[in-house]
Amino acid sequence: MSLQNPHADPRRKARVHVDFRSGRIGSLVVDGVTWGAIEWSEKRGAWCIEDAEGQCLRHASSIHGQAAAKAEAVAVAEQMVRDGTMPSPEEAARRRREERRREQEKRAKRPSEIRRKQERAERNRLFRESMEAESAANEAPPFFGLLAEAFDLADPDLWRGNSFAMLRPRLLIEARAFIAELERELHAQGIITPKKYRSSDPEIEQVLARAHKIFALLDNAGIGKVQ
Repeated sequence: MSLQNPHADPRRKARVHVDFRSGRIGSLVVDGVTWGAIEWSEKRGAWCIEDAEGQCLRHASSIHGQAAAKAEAVAVAEQMVRDGTMPSPEEAARRRREERRREQEKRAKRPSEIRRKQERAERNRLFRESMEAESAANEAPPFFGLLAEAFDLADPDLWRGNSFAMLRPRLLIEARAFIAELERELHAQGIITPKKYRSSDPEIEQVLARAHKIFALLDNAGIGKVQ
């Protein structure tokens, strides 16, 4: 069967009938296969003949004829099947795919669609960067641990400066979150230290114990000493 020569389709010589499921729409059936439909259109004031891709007259390009009377529309539909005017279901599907492709290409060139595409690309870029930054932050060691390595948090003079005094509330929040997550992990699994909480000492119990000591120093603003 050739799509270029619809007359070569042997099905066009088979039995053609219209099965009206209701008073206003009927399926155009050729040799037991639905090729289209005949449907009453209030808008056009006529019986419209559509191919298999018509979908209740929603696609104007799928409407291939019309008639004022139902019987006339049935006769016209059969003649269209016989003479090749009515595309087969396969040809109708091919035409519909081609029409959608043209519509997509045309829509893609519209300024509004170009803006939407650019906005989607920018949202995706920002999302990727946000995820990468969040992952890097999760992998990095906590600030309170770094400060405990670099400074003597037990030194009362350290906290007399405005800079460290301003940092202390934020460091307490971070240390509390760190300890809570470690304790949850320890309770749930008992054996694995989360990568983002690893320090020079790989033992989770020791990491947790040190975190508690640092938290106590921060909480008491310099009382005691981290060992």
